[in-house]
Amino acid sequence: MSFGSQVSKAAAMKGVSLAQASRQCDISLNYFSKLINGNHQNPTYATILRICNALNCDPNFLFEWSSDTEKLDRE
Repeated sequence: MSFGSQVSKAAAMKGVSLAQASRQCDISLNYFSKLINGNHQNPTYATILRICNALNCDPNFLFEWSSDTEKLDRE
């Protein structure tokens, strides 16, 4: 899976739509969609942190450095 797929998966596991996730991340829906679809391959460190904080996930999960899905907070 790609970074975008993992972000989508994290949003789904949190129970939010991609539009809601983009708002929670304080990232425009247009840019967020590009990340999800793989049209933007190099998110900044700040963007990665926003996504992790908003979706309560670990960067290891987003980049598949670990397959441990317990890294997600399923609140």
